[in-house]
Amino acid sequence: MHDYNLIGVGTAANRLFGQNAILGYATVKYASTIVIDFNGPALIIIETLTGNLTLTTLNRGGPVKVVGIKVLADSSARNFTLPAWIPIGDALPTSIAANKTARFTLECYGPNDTDVVCAYAVQP
Repeated sequence: MHDYNLIGVGTAANRLFGQNAILGYATVKYASTIVIDFNGPALIIIETLTGNLTLTTLNRGGPVKVVGIKVLADSSARNFTLPAWIPIGDALPTSIAANKTARFTLECYGPNDTDVVCAYAVQP
C-alpha cells in the first residue's frame, strides 16, 4: 500500500461523485507497481515515472466508484502494464512518450478488473 496525502472534499461531493470522492486526492511516489484502491482517494497523482509502471486494483465492487490517475513520464519513454480493463475510445495504452503527461479515468462497476472501464488521454 502507498502513503496517501489525503485532502477531504466533504460529504456533499461524496453524494455527487461517489463513495470514494470524500477521500480527496493523493500524491504517490513512483514505484514499479502501484495499487489503485477504489476505496482510497478519488484522484491519484503519481510522481514522475523513472521506470516502467504496472497498475493493479484493489477493493473493486460495491457502488460505482471513480478514480482519476495522473502520470508524468521523465525524459525516457515508459511502458505500462495494465489489468484487463475495458477501454473507452482507443485501446489501453502500452506506453507513454518521454516528457508527456497522461490521465487515466477508471470507473468500477463490479468486483473484477473486467468490470473497470478506462478512459485514457495523453498530451500531444
